[in-house]
Amino acid sequence: MYITSLKPMLLLQRKGLTSNISKLHGIRSLSSLLNYHENENSQASSRPKFKPSQKTLPIFNDTACFYDNKTTSDLLRALLVFKLCQVPLIVRNAGLLLENSNRFLGVELTNKLLKHTVFAHFCGGEQDTDTGALVSTLKEYGIGGILDYAAESDVGSNVDKCNITIEENKLVDADESQFEETCDRHKEIFLSCIRTVKKVAPDGFAAIKLTALGNPILLERWSTAITEIKNLFEKFDEDRDGIISREEFIQGYREHFIDEDNDLLEKYVDHFFHDAVNGIDYISWCQHFKPSELPSLVSKCRDAGTLALACPSDIEIKKMNRLLVRVEGLVREAAALNVRIFIDAEQSYMQPAIDSIALQLQEKYNSLSSFDHPIVFNTYQTYLTNSKEKLQLDIERSTRMRYHFGAKLVRGAYLEGERSRALLHKYSSPIHDTIEDTHSCFDECVQKIMMHHVSVGNKQSPEVVLATHNQKSIELALQAMKDLKISKHENTIRFAQLLGMSDNLTFALAKQRYKSYKYIPYGEVSEVLPYLLRRLEENSNLFGNVSNEINNILREVQRRFVGSLY
Repeated sequence: MYITSLKPMLLLQRKGLTSNISKLHGIRSLSSLLNYHENENSQASSRPKFKPSQKTLPIFNDTACFYDNKTTSDLLRALLVFKLCQVPLIVRNAGLLLENSNRFLGVELTNKLLKHTVFAHFCGGEQDTDTGALVSTLKEYGIGGILDYAAESDVGSNVDKCNITIEENKLVDADESQFEETCDRHKEIFLSCIRTVKKVAPDGFAAIKLTALGNPILLERWSTAITEIKNLFEKFDEDRDGIISREEFIQGYREHFIDEDNDLLEKYVDHFFHDAVNGIDYISWCQHFKPSELPSLVSKCRDAGTLALACPSDIEIKKMNRLLVRVEGLVREAAALNVRIFIDAEQSYMQPAIDSIALQLQEKYNSLSSFDHPIVFNTYQTYLTNSKEKLQLDIERSTRMRYHFGAKLVRGAYLEGERSRALLHKYSSPIHDTIEDTHSCFDECVQKIMMHHVSVGNKQSPEVVLATHNQKSIELALQAMKDLKISKHENTIRFAQLLGMSDNLTFALAKQRYKSYKYIPYGEVSEVLPYLLRRLEENSNLFGNVSNEINNILREVQRRFVGSLY
């Protein structure tokens, strides 16, 4: 649809929307630095050695290409949404504004207004089946779909409404039947999502969130136990060489635990060192030490320290087993249908538990002996200071355990909450100090995975989805693929952007036959809006590049208007 009269353009000019918007290459405002916005065209202070060659890059500024599937009405709606996102008062108070709108206009009218604006721009529909037409349209342009049922929870969001009881920092038995029923309902929705992917986008992905399948408080507790298990490894590793010898283990055990008969000690020594003559590293340690096995060990503690406090109760172990049954049921179905599945990252204080579950499932469902590609993809947030170390460890684990490594790389989505929580609880922020450090970390992680691909060859080749709106990172990745002779037709490297954002990247990549995807959240308006509000408030990655989006839209509207005159 094209503008066929001067009136719409005059209206845009009157509103000041057709002014020339300067490019943001390398320029960052103080406010965006303070809010840690990911300016998608910013220059990182330190980048890997790969230098992008202009001859090999897609054209990222051809609006006729990347808005070809949009009507002019779609573009004007997008323009309205992005202009609203530039108003700090709206961004900072989105939740309060929504609450007041529900109160004064009513929930039904509020949801209707949002459904035809923000929801329509950023979401694929209310049901997974609603996404079929969109996925088909994207497929015509060579773009795959990643379906994401956008229900999620955080620690504290379920305590009051689900009769959850916490005593001595542990979950105790309580009436959680309503919460468990909600988790079971979410599981069925995720199952439907997986089946829909198989039907409408067989080369696509389904994304799942563990906080929709279990208690976030439980995930935090489990993560604390995993962290304490890691701390125990470091205590036993006397010489800090990353290997615990038999002698170090015995010495560390006797220093921290009481075992008069040495029964448990002998059991552990035999268990750990049966095939490890030269000692055990952290990967082997994690294979043998699980949070569910802590109670027997903690009963021998000399002091009731942090390890004892982190030890899960019998009730917590039971609840975790329920969560694992739900998650494995989803992955089992995905494997049966040959559908790849993302396990989305969440807040850092729940992430160790999520990572542990993902690794456990990868070892089983990404096995070289059973599959020729990964089914389970874990997510790595490169704004976390430990992301490179974790990625390297998991790559090594996949090689040792003989399974396909599958990953999704993102910058991160919970920055404001992470920093606020660190400040509140007086611990060091897990986030990089600067956006430049995050850019560099992302690019270096991409290199690590590509170099791993080169070293292991096609038989155990990793697969990674680069989920980024940062054009510089994409250019570096494309040049690295060329330098390392990684074909765009292989599944090793894929690119993904959020629906409604950075179409210039997605469509330009797809036009040159790179594997490109759109992340398509869906769900009822009441379920999806909290997800979008969280992206608005805490993840400026979603709206940090609105000036560029607005500039592109205006150029395309002007191009269509001029074209209609001739």
